[in-house]
Amino acid sequence: MKNVFLFSKLFLVTLLIVSIFTPKVIFASNEGENSKSIEEIELDILNMEDIQDEPDPIGNEHEYARGKSPAITVLDNGLIVAIKELDGILSYQLGEFKYEKIWWTSPINYDAGEEPSITTLPSGDDVMVVNQVFNNDTDEYDIYYTTGQFENGDMNWSERSKYTDGAGSKPSITTVDDSVVMVREYGTELHYSVGVIGETDVNWTLKGKYGEGHSPSITTLDNGDLLALHVEENASMYTMGEIARLGMVWTPSKEWHHTYSYDPAAVQLQNGKIIAAMEYDFLEGNRNLSWIRMGDVNHSTFEINWADMWTNHLNGSKNDLALLKDGYTVLNVRQGINDNVLWYSLGKQTLPHLMEWN
Repeated sequence: MKNVFLFSKLFLVTLLIVSIFTPKVIFASNEGENSKSIEEIELDILNMEDIQDEPDPIGNEHEYARGKSPAITVLDNGLIVAIKELDGILSYQLGEFKYEKIWWTSPINYDAGEEPSITTLPSGDDVMVVNQVFNNDTDEYDIYYTTGQFENGDMNWSERSKYTDGAGSKPSITTVDDSVVMVREYGTELHYSVGVIGETDVNWTLKGKYGEGHSPSITTLDNGDLLALHVEENASMYTMGEIARLGMVWTPSKEWHHTYSYDPAAVQLQNGKIIAAMEYDFLEGNRNLSWIRMGDVNHSTFEINWADMWTNHLNGSKNDLALLKDGYTVLNVRQGINDNVLWYSLGKQTLPHLMEWN
């Protein structure tokens, strides 16, 4: 009897040890409609059931889609709306910044066009996209625009409208108060258009030429001034503008990088710093290197004091930038060396004129 008692005690102790040191595994039943996969359980934990997982990162860049000419904007609720084109078809994705990552939905086609640019409208839930479409009759590109509204967890897109005050290519758009400002290239000239946002359409009220060059981009600064970047004889240039009663007033173009640069873009941090990106042909023929530079705006002189320090931001071209809702994290999207691969990186300011990317 004593041996039986000792054996029982040893058996119970063994069970206790095994239960302590054996990893806990919870199995979901295969029966019933409530069973879920591991991936679904993970997404439930994140409370993001409709957002897909992110591909594995490579260094400080992350693949998120296939396509060309990426463009991004951020809604007032913090969601990211990303546009891209592939084979003349435009598609969109939604992204959420969480746990130092962007969690993306799958791309959905919604229109035809190339070279899209996107801005968030004053409502905070609406966006406007401009893009180019080739016109076989005129042998030129026409500009079209589309509005989208975020509702019920997705984007609801309007039918596209044609911009009828001139042809052009590579449009870029930004929002200022209750208006939008679009810049575009036409031949070797740079043109702007100002549109007042109505309930059902945009009333384009002002237009004009503001410079020479190509590949323009535009962003709104914290005081309502506009910062426009472009390329002129392979040098990256910038100009600043403001909306006046009879048209826009622009400063003369100034250089911010001397040579072999392409497709610049910029955004402003909450602390006022300017973050500018471009594709740099570092060794003349070795394109697809994205470079980042920071600067401080002098609103009284309409100039930017650019830092001497640059960040070589891995491979990429066709950069676009957006400031996330925390006010200091910058989202950069770009094409990779393979034109059909799109990447993103997240940057934070670590020193007065230095961004750290991951």
